[in-house]
Amino acid sequence: MIPQDEIRERAYDLWDRHHRPDGYELEFWFMAERGLRAERRARFERDLGSEDCATAYAASIT
Repeated sequence: MIPQDEIRERAYDLWDRHHRPDGYELEFWFMAERGLRAERRARFERDLGSEDCATAYAASIT
């Protein structure tokens, strides 16, 4: 799981970099969450160094 504080910080940063548009809170939240998940997955795959890492990653986040 990704802590909500991390998602909130990333979402705020994205929102701020996009000139703080009104009404896009959920979009930035989901963008932040997807970005953090992708970063963690890439780090996990790099550290694991295996072609079967998608299965191992999926098991590690549940």
